[in-house]
Amino acid sequence: MEADQFAGAYLSVVESIAKLVAAGFEHKRTYLSFQEYFERLRTEAERWGKPMAAVLGALWPRSIWVPAPSAARTP
Repeated sequence: MEADQFAGAYLSVVESIAKLVAAGFEHKRTYLSFQEYFERLRTEAERWGKPMAAVLGALWPRSIWVPAPSAARTP
């Protein structure tokens, strides 16, 4: 995950959910918690991009599989 934080976080979430689905769990009911460890960010702008990329990568699979709340409601 060191080379590309976005791809690493994305693939970690996909793998975790795939394991749950393979065990018979419904993907819509997944609940994941995240723990990431990054270097001290300080005031260097380059360092702040790493955690942001990881967060976006981790959230991307959920946006694909779970419909938005407005789309899930029926009139």
